Amino acid sequence: MENKSNIAYTKDDLRKYYLGDLKDILKNHEKNRQCLENGSGQEKNYFVPCPSTSSYDMMCKLQKCHSLDSHSQDTLDLIANAVFGNESITEDQIQFVTDACNTCNFETLFWSLVSHFEQIYSSKKNELKFLSRYSRVMDIHAENLDVPYVYVDELVGSALFGSLSTMCFWSEYQQDEVAWNFCYSHLRHVLYQQGCRGILPKEEVIALWKNLVKTDPHLLQIASDTFWVSIAFAIAHELAHIYLNHQADYTDKEKTYSQEFEADAVAYDLVLNKIMYQKSHGVTSDWDVYHEYTYLAPLVFLEFFNLITYTEFGVENNDTASNYPSIQLRMDKLLEMVKDPVYQFDTEEGNDLCNCYLDIADYYKERLQSQITEWKEMRKS
Repeated sequence: MENKSNIAYTKDDLRKYYLGDLKDILKNHEKNRQCLENGSGQEKNYFVPCPSTSSYDMMCKLQKCHSLDSHSQDTLDLIANAVFGNESITEDQIQFVTDACNTCNFETLFWSLVSHFEQIYSSKKNELKFLSRYSRVMDIHAENLDVPYVYVDELVGSALFGSLSTMCFWSEYQQDEVAWNFCYSHLRHVLYQQGCRGILPKEEVIALWKNLVKTDPHLLQIASDTFWVSIAFAIAHELAHIYLNHQADYTDKEKTYSQEFEADAVAYDLVLNKIMYQKSHGVTSDWDVYHEYTYLAPLVFLEFFNLITYTEFGVENNDTASNYPSIQLRMDKLLEMVKDPVYQFDTEEGNDLCNCYLDIADYYKERLQSQITEWKEMRKS
């Protein structure tokens, strides 16, 4: 993706610009809500997968990240509206959601991927651990110590799913100026408040997100599957560092590049093989997320971090002088890898879905540049 502007802004410029961001979003809350609700029920032009347990779990997971009661009536009403499409929720449906939360989360995904690595490398890492908590850092990393572990900040889950779901719905409202403006503002808020500042959203923002996602459970499912495959890729990348016995040395550019590309390749191969396996064998576990249309989810995941950098600094993360490979370079490597004929599946829907996310990312960057430029001109006058 090209950087459509050579204008760079200081961090102080951007910090001042974002002040009052939440106030701007909330100002037209009622108008936005009515617009989004009135848009429900229209004919959709996107591929629609069948709902799976991951959607229900993600709804509850987000509530947990936001320090809300995952079984509050408000949450259950949301799940009922967004997934089951009715005004009330039965005891059986409550149990279904509870079971999904117990079987589909970051840790269970981690251990399912560990089993895959143990089979491939015919070895078991003693005392391997998984850690996840909210520490205000957009961080996923591995430590190859005496007790190796993979760490995922819960902030990543909240910010990533908030971004993916908003981008997915944004693509649906291109003909509606009010909804378009809302999606842009909400995405900007998620990327800045959570991605740059490490702050989980306030209840007012959660309420806005709820009003957005409940209008179309099918788009929510697409965002959910993209999310889980992205997280699977990220965790598999860190597990690759452990199983390949990588030792981090960021002073050695050549070694760092080699290790990162190798970990990316191992993780992406795992994802693509799971997609092919689910295609040929059907769903054989709780993880009904490895659909053909998610095969480019890892690229969307990398672009998400690019958007955070763009939001914070006004430029893309394409620094070739860095001792760590740029996001664009990593994406290019993955695109080359997937061309290998060993990976056999339909790519049309996956290409469309990825292009949808990347187009919205470009719209976001263009509008952000334009608004900051206008804001700076206003300050001068």
